[in-house]
Amino acid sequence: MAKLPKILARIIYGIFLLPLVLITFYIWAWFIAAQSLKSYWPTLNKKMNINGVVADLPTSINIQGFPFNFVITIPGIKLGYKNGHAPWLLSADRIDVLIDFLRPMAFEVRIHKARQEFLLPHQPAMLIATMHISNKLNTDGRLDNMVINITDWKMVQPLYLEHPFPLSVRRAEIMINHKENNQEWSVNTQLHDIAVSAMPTSLVSSPIKLMRFHASVSNVGQGKNFIDYLLSWQKNNGQIVFHQFEMTTEKWAISSDNILLQLDQQLQPIARINLVLYDYKAFVNGLLNSELANIDIKERIQEAVRLLAAAQGNTAQNKLAVRMLIENKNLSVGPISIYTMPNLNWNYLQNFIPKSLKK
Repeated sequence: MAKLPKILARIIYGIFLLPLVLITFYIWAWFIAAQSLKSYWPTLNKKMNINGVVADLPTSINIQGFPFNFVITIPGIKLGYKNGHAPWLLSADRIDVLIDFLRPMAFEVRIHKARQEFLLPHQPAMLIATMHISNKLNTDGRLDNMVINITDWKMVQPLYLEHPFPLSVRRAEIMINHKENNQEWSVNTQLHDIAVSAMPTSLVSSPIKLMRFHASVSNVGQGKNFIDYLLSWQKNNGQIVFHQFEMTTEKWAISSDNILLQLDQQLQPIARINLVLYDYKAFVNGLLNSELANIDIKERIQEAVRLLAAAQGNTAQNKLAVRMLIENKNLSVGPISIYTMPNLNWNYLQNFIPKSLKK
C-alpha cells in the first residue's frame, strides 16, 4: 500500500512539470525560429538578383514580439526590375511584418513611405504611399482575404502621357476576398478625397469626395506567363462585374450597379456599362470644356446627350441614365459611336513584369 502514494506523487509531479516543459519548448522554438530567420536573411540578396530583378536589402533585420508574435522590422529596402522598356524601382523607408506565432497564415505587412519610380531620364517618382496590408492564407498557402489601407497616396506623373496630372488620395481601403468555390474573387474599395491637379479639364476641378465600388472577378486563369494567363481567363469566360459603383463630387455624381468587363478573342476590352449621371449638365459641360477630347468627339457627345435626355424626358431635369458599350475597340454612348480606342498591347505591358514574377 505504500507504493500507491508514491505513484500518485509522481503523477501529480508530472502534471505540474508538463506545463513547464511545454513553456520551455515554446520559448526554445520561438528563439530558434527567430535566429533561423536572421541567419537566412543575408542570403536573400543573391537569390533575388536574378532575371532582371535588382534587390538592395539591408544586411540584417530586427525580430521582436516575444512571446506571441514575430515583429520583423526591415530598415529600408529597394526592389526593382531593369530589363523591361520602363525599368522601375520600388523602395520603402521601413517594412514591418507582424506574424502570429501560433497562426502564421494570418499576418500583416506595414510599408512606410513606399515609393515607386521608373528609371528613365526626366521621370520622377511615380507613386508615393504608406500602406498597411493584412493577409489571411488558408492551409495550402493560398490567399483567403487581404485588407489594404493606404494613406497619403500620391501619383506624381503617369508614364508616357502628354499631359501630366498628379493624383493624390488622402485615404483608401481595399478589401479582397477569395470565395469558397476557388473561381471568384470579390473586391470592395473606397477612395476618399481624390484630387487631380494640373489636369487640362474642369471635369475634376473640385476634389472627388468618395469613390466606392464592389466588384467580383470570376474564372481566374492559369498559364505559364502573363499572356497565357489572360488567354486562359478569356477562354473560360472570365469577367469583372461591378455590382456597385459610386463617384461623388461637389458638382456631379455617378452611380451604377451594372458594369461588365471582359476580353474578346484578340484580348481587347469588351464593356457593358449602365450608369446614372446626377447633375449631368455640370459633368458634360466639364468634359466639353476640357482638352481631353477633340471637336469631333465633343460634337458626338453633345448629340448623344441630347438624344438620351429627350428620350428620357429629362430635358428640364438633371438626371440622366446612360448606356455605354465598348466592343471591337469602339466606344458608343446610346446609339452614337463616340470614339475608336487604340489597340491594347499586352505584349508591351508584359515588359513591365519581371520574368520571375510572370509564372
